[in-house]
Parts: sequence; C-alpha cells; structure tokens
Amino acid sequence: TIMIIKANNMSRNLTTAVNLAQNKLDDLKTASYGSITNSSEDDLDEQGVPNNGIFDRSVSVTPSTDPDYKTVEVEVSWSKYKARKVALKTIITE
Repeated sequence: TIMIIKANNMSRNLTTAVNLAQNKLDDLKTASYGSITNSSEDDLDEQGVPNNGIFDRSVSVTPSTDPDYKTVEVEVSWSKYKARKVALKTIITE
C-alpha cells in the first residue's frame, strides 16, 4: 500500500512538473524576443505560485545568430522521496 501511494505521488508530481515546464514555454513563446533570458523560480506549487510548493523551475537560454534564434530549455525539479527533474526544450525565433 505504501508503494502504491508513493507511485501515485510520483506520477502526480511528474505530471505537475511537465505542466509547469510547458506553461513556462508557452509564456515565453508569446513574450517579446528580447525579454527571453535565463531565469529561475523556487518553491512553486502546482499552479506555479512561488514560496508554497516543492518545485523549482529554471530557464536556460542559448542565443544563436545567422539566423537569429534562441534555444530555450525549461527544467523543473523537485525532491520528494527522491530528487527528480523534467526538461522541455524549444527554439524561438525573432
């Protein structure tokens, strides 16, 4: 029974982490090109509200030229029972 509870929690946390990463990517895709920079947020809850949860989210931006674009990776990590993370990556053009 304890293993089932842990597995259910892990599944829920994984789904939440993917949603937090995808939501951030969606926000960045609609942001002005110049405002897309490295950033981090700590202790997010399931809705992405800071200071109330177990999730940390970071954005890593690698700019390229000729043509101009940015490779953006959003990583969400958490450590309940065991350290875990998910990462999503996309390319955003000017």
